[in-house]
Amino acid sequence: MNIGDHEDLRLCIIVTSDKVAYGLKQDELRDELRKNARCTIKHYEVLPNSLPLIINALRNCLGKCNTVILTGGTGVSEHDLSVTAVASLEGVELRELGELLRVSGYQLVGERAYASRSIAKLVRYPYPTLVIAVPGKPDAVTHALRVLLEDLVPHILYEASKKSSSTSFRGHR
Repeated sequence: MNIGDHEDLRLCIIVTSDKVAYGLKQDELRDELRKNARCTIKHYEVLPNSLPLIINALRNCLGKCNTVILTGGTGVSEHDLSVTAVASLEGVELRELGELLRVSGYQLVGERAYASRSIAKLVRYPYPTLVIAVPGKPDAVTHALRVLLEDLVPHILYEASKKSSSTSFRGHR
């Protein structure tokens, strides 16, 4: 199944993983996205679990893309910092997107899906950008991208850009 079959989707992917960042584990997500992504990936970065690095990377992605996917860091350990990073951004929190991922993830992994603290925010500056933190396991990331990018993210971006004169998003179906 293709991921994000919309020409106007421009993604920034930030992987948060100490093991991948320090070369102790292979980055499986990059290969998966190369094979299956049907949208433009403007930026791809792997970072260790460091709150200042993650926040800086998120801020640097604003203006480069209209969707930022932050993988990993949605659990409950002290190293899980993605939710805190997304929460620090100015914008409108879309709590239902995290709930959608937990409910749909339940079908794949059962009750463990509810341990995820997935979060999403719509940041309006410099233009509407959706920032979403999803679980870091490659299967969970692929699942989240398929659920979100098929129609929901394009719809949210379309609605958000209607009032913004700085950009438009044509990907609405």
